[in-house]
Amino acid sequence: MRSASGLAVPALLAVLAGGGLRPAEAQTLRPASGSVAADVPAFWVRPGFKVELAAENFGEARFLELGPKGDLYVTQPGKGTIATLREKGGKYTKVADFVTEKRSAHGMHYKDGWL
Repeated sequence: MRSASGLAVPALLAVLAGGGLRPAEAQTLRPASGSVAADVPAFWVRPGFKVELAAENFGEARFLELGPKGDLYVTQPGKGTIATLREKGGKYTKVADFVTEKRSAHGMHYKDGWL
């Protein structure tokens, strides 16, 4: 019996032989206007989108989900929490911990009124 890693190379070769992977499209990166802290790495934003600071001093934020009433849910896996943030004056501030003591809190999805 082959291990999972032993199957990786034959599977990749099969995908490449079948034309299943295409090279990435060339993208021109242009600096955005505004200021960014020196320790923030460069990143690319899809045309038509923009990046804005929504909340400050909120460490270890990992995943975000926007609720139907505008609340922003943020996972903090290191702390084991999912925090609820509410917008006021263009910035989000923490109003409560939605989940606590869940060190594996990562991805979220809001559907049919449930997070």
